[in-house]
Amino acid sequence: MIAEGRMMVNKAEVDGVALARGDRAMRLLAAVNRDPAEFGAPEEFRIDRARNQHLTFGAKIQRCVGVPLARLEMRATLEEVLRRTPKIRVEYLEAMRLKFATTHSTLTSVPATWA
Repeated sequence: MIAEGRMMVNKAEVDGVALARGDRAMRLLAAVNRDPAEFGAPEEFRIDRARNQHLTFGAKIQRCVGVPLARLEMRATLEEVLRRTPKIRVEYLEAMRLKFATTHSTLTSVPATWA
């Protein structure tokens, strides 16, 4: 999920912008998970990164019930890809292509080579 909309139940101020009760706000998850004040080197993929408080699956009562399944699927996928292609290397991250939508994005191209 890239973004989610919410209706303000209380007034608030975010970065100098006043939000009134009833206003609609959009939380861009791709941006909040890249806050350098919260995440060290947020633009780097670090497989060994310690657990942190990212908002990819929401938080508290709004937390996605599918989190354990998503983790299991990711682990199984990575293990199988690495088992089948032990010498594959991504050429360069900048060449990856994404298709964006309001609520999610999809990789459409990942240039890779066999080492």
